[in-house]
Amino acid sequence: MRHLMWPEFERRGLPEALLFGIMAKESNGRVHAMSRAGAAGPMQFMPATGRRFGLGPDGTGFDSRYDPRSAAMASAAYLNERLQQLNNDVELSLAGYNGGEGRALRVHRSSGGTGFWNASAYSQFPAETRDYVPMVIAAAWIYMHPRQYGVSFPKVDGRPATFKLVRPASIYALTICPGNRGNRDGYMRALRNLNPRYEVETWIPAGTTLNATTRVAGLYHRYCSGGERTELAQALVTADVNAAIVRDTPAGTVAVGDVTPLPGVATTVATGTPQPAKPKAQQARSYRVAKGDTLGRIAQRHGCEVKVLARANGLKAPGYSLRQASS
Repeated sequence: MRHLMWPEFERRGLPEALLFGIMAKESNGRVHAMSRAGAAGPMQFMPATGRRFGLGPDGTGFDSRYDPRSAAMASAAYLNERLQQLNNDVELSLAGYNGGEGRALRVHRSSGGTGFWNASAYSQFPAETRDYVPMVIAAAWIYMHPRQYGVSFPKVDGRPATFKLVRPASIYALTICPGNRGNRDGYMRALRNLNPRYEVETWIPAGTTLNATTRVAGLYHRYCSGGERTELAQALVTADVNAAIVRDTPAGTVAVGDVTPLPGVATTVATGTPQPAKPKAQQARSYRVAKGDTLGRIAQRHGCEVKVLARANGLKAPGYSLRQASS
């Protein structure tokens, strides 16, 4: 996300290390992070504070607090507001970011502007803020001097690129088919962070353009636009656990009296005159597929086998795909 977030800090004269430190502590780089208190996004804006800086519901159902570029812009603006208010004291500004701007300003005034580390100021902040400030500063410092602390950051190919879906897919499916070539952790986090408007399980229509890196875009065209891995990914994300459940057969025996086997007669009836039993006529019923239905659930509900139901409706394994009936 560097190409989305760092320019917003740079334009406002703030160091990239500070962006790294805040995000490392706030969200660990996860765009969809949300705290118990309601703070959301990579920079963890509360709803009210976010609204002050242009973040929040955008009218399409998306909360722009989750957008990396918008969150970085708002965060930089908020920090500069705190720095101007608190005599450019970085630590006090960070304390305001975490513990509230009103508290930071009151502490600044009551302590005579002595700074965060002065005991008279430090003691007025809650324990969470007293931990938060040095953690952010430490992360920022290590970002600037990794070798000094024996830290080696992974090499990430972050060159931005886009690709257009040639068939419907979800983020989950797009995480499976590329594999993890060149990245031991795979590409789930990159795809989620660069496409925050989409939930991982939502099927995205063909023709949609998604954000990625050059590596991810290349892997998509190679493995996700068709072929074995594409089919495997679809089968995995549409798999239904109910399809693996074997229906139990009734246990025990039934006493039927004396049975005399007769050659050539498959079934006898207790009439004194054995006759072949006529098979019971099959009862076919229609069912309209509803939202959220899977083949396994329908089969379980109506007491039939998944394979039989699939064969009767021309559905092929392993990815039984159902479409909701139109009204």
